[in-house]
Amino acid sequence: MRGMFSNCKSLKELNLSSFNTEKVTYMDSMFRNCESLKKINLSSFNTRNCKQMIKMFQNCKSLKDLNLSSFSTNKVNLMNMMFSGCLSLKNLNISNFKINKDTDTSNMFFECPKLKKTPEIKKITGEKEKCICI
Repeated sequence: MRGMFSNCKSLKELNLSSFNTEKVTYMDSMFRNCESLKKINLSSFNTRNCKQMIKMFQNCKSLKDLNLSSFSTNKVNLMNMMFSGCLSLKNLNISNFKINKDTDTSNMFFECPKLKKTPEIKKITGEKEKCICI
C-alpha cells in the first residue's frame, strides 16, 4: 500500500473501513500530499504487521482531526515525518501507539503548528516518549 493515494491532491474524503490490511507491511507515503483531504476513516485498519509508516500523512494540509487509536505500531520501526506538514491538524488520537526503543520518530510532527496537545507515544518498555511538535 506504499504510496497508494499519494499526490491525490483533490481528494477530500476517504472511507477505508472495509479495507483488509492484515498482511500489509509498508504504509509509507500512503496519503502523502493529499492536500485537500479533510475526512478519513481508518477505524478498521489492521496495522499489526506494518513495519514502515514514513511520511504516511505528510502534507495532508487540510486534515484537522485524525483518529488512529486502532493502530497497532509494535512492529513499526520507521515513523519519521509521519505527520509533517499537516498544517491544520488540531486533534490527533494516537493513544495506543507503542514503539520500540529503536523506532525512528524524527520530525514526526514537523510543521504541525495547530496540534492542541503534544502527543506522547508509549515505548514497549513502558516509558513514555514526548514527541516534539516544531
